[in-house]
This record gives sequence, structure tokens and C-alpha cells, in this order.
Amino acid sequence: MTFPNLRLYIMDENGENVEPIGHINIGSALHPTVLKDGRVMFSSYEAQGVRDDRVWGLWAIWPDGRKWEALMSPFKIGAAFHFQTQLSDGRIGVIEYYNLNNNGFGTLLAFNATKTPGSAPFGSPIDTHASNPQVRRGVWFFDPSHPAHLQPRYTQYRFSPPGLSALSAFTHGEDQAAGWELDGTWAGKVTHPAGAPNNDVLLVWSPGPVNQLDRPTRLPQPDGGLYLLKNGTAITDHRQLVLIKNSPNYNETQPKALVPYAAIYGVAAPAALPYLPNDGSAHAGLPAGTPFGLVGSSSFYKRDSAPGSVNTSGIYQGLDAFNTSENDASPNWFIQGADAGRYTNAEIFAVRILGMEGVAHRSYGPAATGGSPGFRSHAGIKRLRVLGEIPLRKAGVTDPDGNPDTRY
Repeated sequence: MTFPNLRLYIMDENGENVEPIGHINIGSALHPTVLKDGRVMFSSYEAQGVRDDRVWGLWAIWPDGRKWEALMSPFKIGAAFHFQTQLSDGRIGVIEYYNLNNNGFGTLLAFNATKTPGSAPFGSPIDTHASNPQVRRGVWFFDPSHPAHLQPRYTQYRFSPPGLSALSAFTHGEDQAAGWELDGTWAGKVTHPAGAPNNDVLLVWSPGPVNQLDRPTRLPQPDGGLYLLKNGTAITDHRQLVLIKNSPNYNETQPKALVPYAAIYGVAAPAALPYLPNDGSAHAGLPAGTPFGLVGSSSFYKRDSAPGSVNTSGIYQGLDAFNTSENDASPNWFIQGADAGRYTNAEIFAVRILGMEGVAHRSYGPAATGGSPGFRSHAGIKRLRVLGEIPLRKAGVTDPDGNPDTRY
């Protein structure tokens, strides 16, 4: 799957002085949305390396290109986070859906926009850990013969952001037909949320299975209508949505509240963050406009050598194979990354930083159909560049635990 290399840009109100700020948009960036605190959140295509090529994460950045940070990472097979918004109470709302067969429909998740100082900014890399909350995804089966008949079902997300929950708790974003309501009717799925006054959320809901495959049926086809989810409160039945308009002749999409910004967020406009472009005075090797940054790590010793799924085979000694992702044989590499092999702290001497460079999409080329994306690496459509190697051990310097200091 090849996408254009869409990047984030900033410009003056009159359209002049267009400058890139998404210097590390390796895949693509979509749906930039300004948060109340001035940050810009956006969907980021997260197929770098040998990862699942369907996943999109949710990131934030300052308008001048500084302070990149993950809001919610897509460490889930086939998951995409798109169509994000912010509620009156500050929480972020985003649709999680499987991006091939659901036509953009899924479930509406919400979580805190800011982290609590002094606490972990996300949950464990192991999805079943207690730090990752149980998120409801509708009910199991309308089948009295099945042991899970009409029981609520839940999932956990690796690295859950604080306060994560499902607002449309009656449905899910998986590559399956929508679940059932307790009376045996389809629960449907949702998309296109938008913040509204009083902490309400405008969204699009469609009845039916809302999936293009016969699982067990694709009919009726999606019929999106405009609805309101009141007070930003989780609901467990689609009939708790307030109908705005749903014509059988049209698919209504992308609702927006036509009110002043203050009617939703209590202030006249988002905060104006300091703008600090590189004017060329910082260093002779960094001409004006050159992107640069400082990269650090808390510790190279405190690592999780087997995040997510753990291969208990004696061959891999608790790690996963790194040469295949077939049938989820290597989920650590396919979904989130892991150590390439076992090593001890005494073997850590330096870190090599690699830059992944996006390859611009081309709709032409030597192939009779499909064109050619240009140069490729083993990992797919990206090229790798060695940016540098940094020695980590400092003679006579230790970290707070008494190990050789590798923090800088």
C-alpha cells in the first residue's frame, strides 16, 4: 500500500510564506486540528519499517515544528485513528476503525489531552497490564446458544493514554460487522466526531453491519446520518444518540457546530504558542530553515525486551523472530518493535540513529500498471540513512542506579 508523502505545512493567512513543519512526516500526515492549548494534533501514517501498513497514529506538534509527541499510538493490528476533535472538557475524541472495509466507520474513543505531571504518560506495552484500562466494544452475539450471548466485551490498548474510554461503547472499530444491541438489532458504527457546546459531540452514525464483507452480511449498506452524543458521556445503546437528520436518500457527513469558538471551549481562540523558527543564527552548519532537534532517552538500561506478545519458544528465549510477520508470528516487529536479540547492559556502548526517508509517490513508471514508487529498502517504501553514532559510556559517570551513565 503506497500513499503520497503528505506533510504538515504552515502559512500566512493570505496564503504566503508556506513552510514545512512536518520534517519527519515519513509516511503521511492528515487532518491537522488545533487544540485549545495551541498544539496541532494530526493523524500520522505509521507503517515505517516492517510494520502493519494499515495503521495511523495520533500525534501533536507545535505550529513551528517543535515538540513532537504521541497522543495515541496504533499498537493494534489494522487500527487507524482518524477524524479527531476536542470536547468542551478538553478531552480528545478520535475514531478508531479498520481502514479497509469499514468506510471510515468505527468507535469513538476519548482520552485526556494533557498528562499528569509526575505520572506515567501512557500505559504498559503489554496490552493486558492493569495500567491499560478495559475499553468496552459492544456486546457478544445475539445467539442464546453461545456462552457469551449478549455479554459486554472489552479490549485493552498497548500504551493507553490517560483517561482512555469509549464514548460509543455500543460498537467497535474492527474488521467485522457491527455488534448487536440487546434486542438483536444491529448496533451500527460511528464516524466524523466534532466538538459542540455543553460538552456534546456531533457525529455520524450508520445502522446495519457497516462492513463491506459478508460477516455474516454486508446489507443493508451504510446510511450515515447526523446525531448528537450528549454531555460527552459514554452510551451503551445507539438509541441514546439524539437524531439531528438522517435522510434515506443521502449519506450525511462531517457535521460542524456553527457557533463561536467560545461557545464550545470558553475562550475566544486557541492559545498562541511561541513561534521559534530557525533563522540561521544558532549554528553555522544549520542554515535558516534547516530542521534540527535534540534527542534524549531516560535510560538505555530500563528496557522491555519483550513488549506485547512474548514468544516462549526456546529458540527465541522469550523474544520474537524478526524475519516474518506471517499470521502474527512476530507481533512485536509487525506492531510495535522489539529488541533484535539478547544483550546485557555491559554490552551497550553506543547508539546508532537512523533516519527513515519517505519516497514520493509516482503514478507513472516502467510498470504497465501501478507505476513505480522509486527506490525501496527491504522494509518497504522507505530509505534508511545513518545520521550518526553517539557513544553512551562516560568514564567515571554513573546514573542514579549506579550504572554507567547512558542518558545523553
